[in-house]
Amino acid sequence: MIQCMNIAGWVKHWCERHPNKVAILYEGEKITYLDLHRRASRTSCWLQSLGIEKGDRVAAMLDNSPEFIDLYLACSETGAIFVPINTRLSGGELSFILENSGPKLFVFGSRFGDIIESLNPSEEWPSLTLAVVGNSEAHAGIPDYITQTSAFEGEAPSSACLKGPSDPEDPQIIMYTSGTTGQPKGAILPHRKLFFNCLNGGDYFKLNFDDTMLVVLPLFHSGGLVIQVSPTLYYGATMVLHPRFDPVRVFQDIEHFRVTKFLGVPTVFRSLLKVAPDKRGDLSSLEIATIGGEKVPPEMIARCKAAGFPIRQVMGQTETSIFLWASEKDLIKKLSLEPG
Repeated sequence: MIQCMNIAGWVKHWCERHPNKVAILYEGEKITYLDLHRRASRTSCWLQSLGIEKGDRVAAMLDNSPEFIDLYLACSETGAIFVPINTRLSGGELSFILENSGPKLFVFGSRFGDIIESLNPSEEWPSLTLAVVGNSEAHAGIPDYITQTSAFEGEAPSSACLKGPSDPEDPQIIMYTSGTTGQPKGAILPHRKLFFNCLNGGDYFKLNFDDTMLVVLPLFHSGGLVIQVSPTLYYGATMVLHPRFDPVRVFQDIEHFRVTKFLGVPTVFRSLLKVAPDKRGDLSSLEIATIGGEKVPPEMIARCKAAGFPIRQVMGQTETSIFLWASEKDLIKKLSLEPG
């Protein structure tokens, strides 16, 4: 068991022991644990060159991508606090979160440029540094993330926190949740929480080094970043990362990459069940398909099982991640869909 409470330290652990093990499969690209460690290190160096220090906030509004994970790891490595931002927000909602979280750096995907520039960030937040991932030519004057980080290829950050935060309760992530009333609430997630969540992941996913996790949930959400990506990296497993959800491609990639673990919200599974049977592919590699995020009707559980998904249910919230889960056997007993 890795005892370090810093996720960047987990990547370094696997980089040293299994450097050629694939960490991320993304759009035809294979990123090994050695590659991922190097990517995180150069991103950390870039953050430090911008004057980002421990406790500073770094916001990201990105589609699922390796760059998202690079930033996540680099913030942990340098002690900065990562603020993932929902890519579906309106201008007013985004403005509130930027004001409320107070980031020093905001990295965004080029497709979100119009909504961000409509907020006039240079006047509203003059001390906020911006960087864009993607078509930087469309955003004059905003530095290109890839160009900026690539300048630090082969370098290591100074005073890295890879052995763990000075205090396990140091904040690692501020993840905004809708809450029950008013504006979104920023849930502060410390390093200790993520560490024990990953240990729990070994139980509810039965995760191990040889697993392949398919990730289609958005990484700005706890389900994608905290429940799937982080435990996958803790156990040195491989993730298949999709930039966005495509139900037909889910079936294709489960078969092609022999995916063993999967997590989806009910909306995801409803879309999967609508795919024609002749386009579904082979699910025999899939050991666990987890569903959660909202109430799941018994008939949906039955339909998922009939379609070949080894379904189990989880319950949790942004502030806690998963805190209850039911195995396939217990779930069926609870719902009285089978005798026994």
